[in-house]
Amino acid sequence: MYNVEVAKGRLVTFGGGLPIVTTDGRVIGAVGVSGGKVSEDVTVAEACLT
Repeated sequence: MYNVEVAKGRLVTFGGGLPIVTTDGRVIGAVGVSGGKVSEDVTVAEACLT
């Protein structure tokens, strides 16, 4: 699996999945994209957050 991580026992990330973080650092949700290559999924997910 691509980039599997656990942060303080709370978050697991995969290519194409990104947290939605407020300007003060709070995680309030996430964006998940799948169906393409990992690099394509990441590009689309990043575009969703801009």
